[in-house]
Amino acid sequence: MLSNPDEKEEQDKIFMNNDESPKIDPVNDKVFIDIPLRNPSTSAQLVTVIQGSQTGDIVDGNLDKADKLLQMIKDSKLKITNQLYIVSTKYDIIYFRFNKISLSILILSVIITFIEAIRLTIVNYDTQYEGSSIKKFISQETVSLIINVLSLSLSTILTILSSIVKFKSYRENMDKLKNIHDTLFNYKNLYDKQRDLIKFHKINNILTDEVYEKLKDTIEEYNKEIKDISIFENIRNGDILKFNKIKVEHDIKMQKMASQREIELLRISLSNKKKKEELENGNLKTNCFF
Repeated sequence: MLSNPDEKEEQDKIFMNNDESPKIDPVNDKVFIDIPLRNPSTSAQLVTVIQGSQTGDIVDGNLDKADKLLQMIKDSKLKITNQLYIVSTKYDIIYFRFNKISLSILILSVIITFIEAIRLTIVNYDTQYEGSSIKKFISQETVSLIINVLSLSLSTILTILSSIVKFKSYRENMDKLKNIHDTLFNYKNLYDKQRDLIKFHKINNILTDEVYEKLKDTIEEYNKEIKDISIFENIRNGDILKFNKIKVEHDIKMQKMASQREIELLRISLSNKKKKEELENGNLKTNCFF
């Protein structure tokens, strides 16, 4: 578990590089997340400067304010994307462990019931039928002892697994992570609404100082509320390594699928082109013959 008392500041430890994959590095017991912007020059491409008139200066000012707000939203959504990645990965890990243990408990319970049924069947059969030859191979006491020891061992394992689930609070942690995920996703939608509103004011050139301050205060309020959401609880360095491993494996699989898709499309395209050329050559020879 991270022991840093100021967990809120950890969410701001986000920087960007030229890699395409999120990267989480354990540095000084803090979590650093790196998810790059796909097109860092998008904001600059939206600026349109009209020179030579007073109207052009006003438009340029509005575009500058709009770009600042849009950049704030882009940075905030980037942080939310990082947080959603961490929450989703942590949830998947806990969900896998919980399902694995739950399935083991179910299987052990069925096995214990089956063993007890076998013991009762053997004892009843040996008791009801006088000509039974089971006693020649094994006595009822031995059968009962073996099955009781086996049932006790399985019951002990069953109790241990149930205790682990209760001690780790898997279900409670999954519910907590799900609520955090839903909250962050809701804020992401709110940022999208603010972005659309800013673009509307920008296109219509109606982004006044009053509207700008109001939109800015709204975005900053969202940022403050998101900082109050702690996602680094129960996050250890081992979990960080698992996050990176899962992301690397995911990226590799996605890249392989994309490469296979491109190769298959290219193969189909070349095959169709070859068939088309053969048909055209066949038609050409037929026309020459006639």
